[in-house]
Formats: sequence, structure tokens, C-alpha cells
Amino acid sequence: MELVERSEQLRILRGVFDSARRGAGCTVLVSGEAGIGKTSLLRAFVRDLDRPVRVLWGACDDLSTPRMLGPFRDMAGQPNNQLGDPGLDRDRLIDALMAYLRRPASPAVVVVEDVHWADDASLDVIRYLARRVDGLPAVLALSYRDEELSPIHPLRRILGSLAHSGLRRIPLHGLSAEAVGRLAAEAGLDPARVVSLVGGNPFYLAEVIDSAGSWVPASVEDAVLTRVGRLPLAVRELLQVLSVIPGGPWPDLVKLLAGRAAQQLEDARRAGVLDGSGAQVRFRHELARRVVEASLSPARRIDCNRRVLAGLLAVGADASLIVHHAAAAGDDATVTAYAPSAARAALAAKSYREAATLAALALARRDNGDPAATARLHGCAAKALFAINRLAEAAGQADRAVAIWDRMGARPVELADALLISAGLSTSVGQPEAAAAKAERALGILETLGPGPELALCYSTLGAQHCLRGEFASSIAWCDRAIEVAGPLNLPDIRARGLGYRGLARVSVSDDGGFDDMREAVALAREVDHGDYLTVVAHNLGVALIRTERHVEAKAYLDIAERAAREHGLTRAAYFIEGKQCQILLLKGDWEPAERRLRALLATEDDPGANAAPPLSFLGRILARRGEPQADEVIERAWSLASATGEQQKMASAGGARIEGAWLRGDDEAVRRLGRELVELAIGIGHPYLRAEALRYLRRVGGDVAAFPGCPPAFAAGLAGDWSQAAQLWSQAVNPYEMALELVESPQPATAFEGLRTLDRLGASVAAARARCWLRERGIDGIPRGPRPSTRANPGALTDRQLDVLGRAAEGLTNAEIAARLVVSKRTVDNHMAAILVRLGVASRQQAIRALRGLGDGRT
Repeated sequence: MELVERSEQLRILRGVFDSARRGAGCTVLVSGEAGIGKTSLLRAFVRDLDRPVRVLWGACDDLSTPRMLGPFRDMAGQPNNQLGDPGLDRDRLIDALMAYLRRPASPAVVVVEDVHWADDASLDVIRYLARRVDGLPAVLALSYRDEELSPIHPLRRILGSLAHSGLRRIPLHGLSAEAVGRLAAEAGLDPARVVSLVGGNPFYLAEVIDSAGSWVPASVEDAVLTRVGRLPLAVRELLQVLSVIPGGPWPDLVKLLAGRAAQQLEDARRAGVLDGSGAQVRFRHELARRVVEASLSPARRIDCNRRVLAGLLAVGADASLIVHHAAAAGDDATVTAYAPSAARAALAAKSYREAATLAALALARRDNGDPAATARLHGCAAKALFAINRLAEAAGQADRAVAIWDRMGARPVELADALLISAGLSTSVGQPEAAAAKAERALGILETLGPGPELALCYSTLGAQHCLRGEFASSIAWCDRAIEVAGPLNLPDIRARGLGYRGLARVSVSDDGGFDDMREAVALAREVDHGDYLTVVAHNLGVALIRTERHVEAKAYLDIAERAAREHGLTRAAYFIEGKQCQILLLKGDWEPAERRLRALLATEDDPGANAAPPLSFLGRILARRGEPQADEVIERAWSLASATGEQQKMASAGGARIEGAWLRGDDEAVRRLGRELVELAIGIGHPYLRAEALRYLRRVGGDVAAFPGCPPAFAAGLAGDWSQAAQLWSQAVNPYEMALELVESPQPATAFEGLRTLDRLGASVAAARARCWLRERGIDGIPRGPRPSTRANPGALTDRQLDVLGRAAEGLTNAEIAARLVVSKRTVDNHMAAILVRLGVASRQQAIRALRGLGDGRT
């Protein structure tokens, strides 16, 4: 069938290619539902390019455990391959691809289809190429099904990180009724019936048109199965076998599976069921494969998977493919034999989700005949689950590994390694005492064996634990040992970790030399590309800068940490870094995007454990400042999680939210009680920011308090009663909320009113109400009114602009049309609409419009 209504998309692709020819490459995202024509568009684009052009083409498959680096291994296996044989080494593959893309002789096009099914390692490669292709003579084209992307899908986070000038998005939509009707009429079919049947989907349309005679099937399933049913029995049986292989089989596998029916595959091609030539066969469309597979009885499906499994074993296929079909065939022995090596390979390739799945498959079928192998599998699962933020499961796996090594009574290095993994996870799930005991036990084992990488890692782990608990002197001592052992052994990664935590500990005791330690740690971790440690040390440097009122500077280091977490597939690290990014938005006064991102973060299906405490604290502050009823519940949940860990930073975040919440409620007695507790806590854990913040709230309720050595300057000025200096310092730190709270203390009405208007603008309705009451008690007249009653009365406390946007949406206008009416950018309207959904607690534009109609403000 001709490619229709895609001329604009082809024009964009050709323009991108022309730019790449001049050295300005681009990443192109082609998205749309199954059958919408993504592959057809990309094939037409490549087919029509002026030669010479170099093309690499790979696809991701819908396997229960995706093949590691599957699409790129497809590329390496193509005829006239110019990538060499990088194997499963991600870094060697990246080097080979970059060398291929840099060649100036002719531009290159790299196509990766169905990226929504990509494994973690493939996503790493895609992210790496996409960030660098804009300076190369190349086009990176990625296709994916947008309906497959849940809010927490790994690809969604990558797409968000690629929002730069070199990115082009090409969303594909259904064909118009006119185009569908015209093509149906040309095929002699009833246009009205076909239009109602296919809904604009090109694949559905092709299936209907290609059906015999003028018959219009009741569904695409009928069309595919009718076409398959006309083929000889041997071909039908072969198609059933091939249907259980997502993505299509290898040529050697086809020969084995086909047998005498191989010569009849041409019948299936002529019938439009298969694509390709020779033994390079695939179903014409993934939907067709799924239709055939879905038609199989359970017994027949098992039989087909057994035949495929036998073929895969005969041709020496990838272990993850073997495991996929062995599991589907119910062959536990083969799963047990191949899943462990596949899990280890996936972990080494940083395909953490795949490693976790494969390890689970192996452990579910293991009979404990080899306890050492079982312990290693538990350790593999723990590391993979930890990376993807499933902390409770990871902790359980780590503890099982320790228990098995204990029972065996041997292999001390492996027991110590398991103890260190388990110690780290105990910290993450809020069990500091258990974490400390495990790390110290590992230390007792490793110190008897002498200096080595394991001992250096153990020292750095103890340094991290002591720092997180606020025991800074001992943290510095342990980190010094880690650095001392790591140097002669040439272990720059562990040296970076030791420097990072030593720096954080030094800064926490007012030694600014710690910032130099942390900057050196970031440089070292970047140099060796250690994603895990880079996220930690860059994040910790960002945290230290926030605590010293330099959150603008902190943003750059959090961005480094975030990129590293994304590029290395570290979901856990990405979680707590996103929380800190939201804290910066909170401090800057950008509360709507902060709230939206915090709610999305807390709604993930991962198990972040105690790492949820900081984002809950930040969200709780926003809600408390707006007077939302759930604020107290959110803040207390944060405190419960944080206090269980004993970690000073988590407790500081939640403690600060608690005392502010009490002050906003007008519970001065609670402020006094919490203030005393938090000052004591802050002194104990060495957290000057928390101590200063608690003292500042104590002063607001009449407490006789003063600054202390090392007190952050803006707080110190406020504690001294110098509202002007305090406001100026908070303004320089880009913290409008704290600045406004200081301004309202001015004896000059005009200045106090400026602070009041800032609180109103921020949406800090509760703080603004307290300020108005206080100003009235001081006998000040002419106090500016708060937001209009129409805004205060509506259930989401929408601003006037938000009500205006929602009212125009209720008129049926699109966001682009609303933007034109209001003379603002479409992105501004998009942001308003997203904030409206969050504030009203609804999931869709239609629900928000219904809520607006209940406000009765005359806008609809």
C-alpha cells in the first residue's frame, strides 16, 4: 500500500539528513501506536536517500527478558558490518559506534526500532549517542510506541533528558477518514465500512485491503488468520512456531525450524504474512505475529517454544533468548543452566532490570545443590534490585546471600562482599544499627587478609555510614584509610568515594576544605566513568552547597549527578537526585513545577524506602504553606521514615518541615517543643542549617535565641533582628519565601507590604495570613488584600491565570489556541494545565473542566 499522508514527516527527515550531511547531526523520535506506520516511514526515508549513505538498522524485541544490547548486536551482525565484534562490552560498542558515526566520507543513519522494549544497556548506548550526535554527520532515528510508556518507564526518563536543540520529534497519527475512504474505494471496498473498521490505523487498513475479494473482515485478527489459513499445512505450522519468537528468528534458526517447509516460505511472503528475503524472515508486522501467537492453544504454544529452544541450543544463541523460550516451554533444567550466566552478563552490562528478572528465574528453579552458586545469584539480584530502586527486595536478597555464605563457613572474601552489599541496603531501608554491624563484621574479615580492593571498599563504606549518622570525626578517619589503601592499589573509584564522604564530613564541621575534596572526587569519578560513585559524590556536593545557601551553584552538580544516573541506569540514584532538584525549585519559589515533579516521584511503583523522606518533606512544606489539609500527614510520614534511619540529612529535611508546619498552624507551643528538640538534634548530628532554621522559628514565637559560630549568614542576620540584612542575603541566595518572611518584619509598612505581596505571589496563603494578622496587631493600616475571593473559594486554590486557562479550555480551545489568545507561549499554557491537574487532583483535562463548572464563577 502506498505511503499516504506522511509527506510532511518525510520532509522533516530529509531536512534532518541534509543537516547531518553538513556535520550537524540529530536525534529523531518517531512515535505512535502499534501499526501506525513507524517502520514504513523510516524505510521510505532510508530508501529515498541519495547515495552514498551508510545505514545501521536494529530492533528491540518483546522478550520477557530483553536481549542485552540486542539492536546493536543486530547491527554488528549485518552484512558488510563495519563495527567489528564488540561483543557484550558496552564501552567497546560505544567506541565502535562513535568511530563509525564520525567517518566524514558519507553520512550515517542509525535506526533503532521499538525502543520501548529496549534493555537497560541498550538505553545507555542510545542515551550516549543521542547526547553527542548533534556534532556528527549522522542521524539517530528511534521509534517507539507512546502508549507503552507508563509514567515510570525507563525510556520516559531518557526522553526527558534529551530535550535539547538537536532533538526532533515526529509523532505519527492515524490516517484521515478521506485517505482511508479513498484507498478503500480504489480497492473496491465500501469506504464507510472500512473507515469505521480501521480507525485510521495504516496496518489495519492494509490488512483489510489485502483480504480476498471485496470481503471486509470483522477484525484484523480475522484478516491475518484468514490469510494464514489459506496456506499449506506445513507453512501454517511453521508460522505458528515462528510466532513465539518476538522480533523474528535468525537465518540459521529458520533453516533448522523450517525443514522441508523452507521452500514454501515464499507462499507466506506472497500472502503478505511475512517480510524479508531468503532466510531473513520476519512477520510483516508485530501485530500479525501476535495474532498468530494468540491463536495457539496452551499446549501448542509450549510445543512451539520447545522447537524454538532446540533450535537456539543448536545454533548457540544468546543465553537470554534461550532462557526466554525455556521458561515458556516449561524447561526448568535449561532455565537453571543458562539463567545464572545470563543474569551475570546482564549485570556486567548494566542491564539491571534484565539481571533482576533473570536472577529471579534462576533462583525460583534452583534446588540448592550448589550453595555457592545460589549465594552468588542472590548477590547478583541484590545489586540489580538496588540499582532499580527496589530496596526492600534487594535487602532480602543480600541477607539471603550472607546467610548462605555463613552456613558454608568458607570463602571469606565473598562473605565480606555480601556483608558490604547487605550493609548498604540496611542503610537504605532505615536499619542503621544492622548496617553498622554488617560493615564492622566485614571489616573483621578483610583486615586479616591485608590491603586489597575489598578492604579499601570496606573503609569507604564505614566512612559513608559514619558521615550519614553525623559522626564526622570518625567518618574522616575511615575515609582517610580508604584513600590511603586505594592510592597504591590504583583504585581511583574508591579514592573518589572516600574523598566525597570525607569532604562532606569536613564541610559539616565548618571546614571549607571539604569542598575541594568533593570537587576532586567528582573529577575522579567522571574520569573513570564510575556512574554509581559519580552520582553519590556530585549529589553530596550539591547537598553541601544547598546547606550553605548556595543552591544556584548546587544545581550544576545535581545536573552532573542526574546525567550519570540516567546514563548508567541507576534508578535509585535518579530518585534521590530528583528529590534534590525539586528542593531547589522549592527554594527558588517555583512551587508548581516542584509539586508536580514531587508527586510524580512519589507515585512511582519503585520501593525507595527511606529515600522517600526528603521528597515527602519538600512536598509537605509546599502543602503546609498553602494550607492544604494533608500537609501534616505528609510531613509526619517523612519524619517517621527519616528518624528510623538516623541519617542526618534526611532527619534535617523532615525536622525542618515539622517545625515550619507547626508555625504555620499557629501552634506556638509545638514550635517551642520542636525547636528545642531540633536544636539538640542538629548539634548532635552537626547540621548548622537545621540548627539555624529551628532557632529562627523559635525567635518568631518569642524565643530568646541567638546565632552561633558557623551559623549560616542569612539566618544569623534574622536571629540578630536585622531583617534588612537577612532579606538581602536571602534575595542574593534566590530564596523569595525566606526573603518575604524577613521583609514583613520591617517597621516600614511599604517594605512589609512588599514581603506580603511576595507571599501572595508564591501562593503561601497561610504565611501571608499570619503576616496580615501580625501587621494588624502592630496597628498598621492599608494592608493589601489577599487573592480575590473567587480564587480563594475554588477547591484547588487556582490563580486567576489558571482559571482563565481552564475557562478557555472549557470553550473547546486547544493549548496552542489558548496561547495565541493570551499572547503567551504554548509551553506556558502546557505548564499551567499541568499545574491545574495537580492542584485539582484530577487526571484529565475533561475532569478539570467539570471541576471548573462546579466553581460557579461565571467563566463557563
